[in-house]
Amino acid sequence: MNLLKKNALILSATLVFTLFSCEKEEEVSPLEVVFETVVVDDKEEAASKNFNGYWAPWMTNNPRGAERNSHFLSGLDPNAIGLKVREQSGYGIINMSMIGRTENNALVQTDWTTTNYRGSVKEKSFSSRNDYATSIEIKEQHGYGVVDARLISQRNISTGWITQNPNVNRYHRYNCLAGYKIVGISNREQSGYGVIDVKIFVKKVE
Repeated sequence: MNLLKKNALILSATLVFTLFSCEKEEEVSPLEVVFETVVVDDKEEAASKNFNGYWAPWMTNNPRGAERNSHFLSGLDPNAIGLKVREQSGYGIINMSMIGRTENNALVQTDWTTTNYRGSVKEKSFSSRNDYATSIEIKEQHGYGVVDARLISQRNISTGWITQNPNVNRYHRYNCLAGYKIVGISNREQSGYGVIDVKIFVKKVE
């Protein structure tokens, strides 16, 4: 496969639509936003699968900074059910962790992706035990990096935005391939900006 054809498999599609909150307990006014959805050809992703899983592409495609630790949910067949972040004024999100639930109902959490433990800790999870994450959305603000995030379940239920930061220039969303779920997370971190990019590890639903 030549380079041009391979690059053509990775598309950035800009979609304009009306966003509503997926949570029943929250009423959010309609907001017209621009979403940049990462689209990857199934065959390209299939080639990168490892142990029935694969790393999704970076969401913002910001090459600055450095890739930090990759972490996976532990335990018996875990499902991602929420995210925990550290938010610092003037920086946005500076650290991230994933919350999960195992097959035997034990709650688990990954280690933090960076070593920056300043700021305040905030988290959001699905309210129902029937939900597990198959999509992730993040907000990006120019000059700050990633400022908010949320998970979306297989039933299209949202955890809700974690930081509730209204300042955003771009939204990014990644959807798992059918039959896959989110089980891991990694970040890129840039000095002076905090977390500037996010990617997730995805595996087959068993």
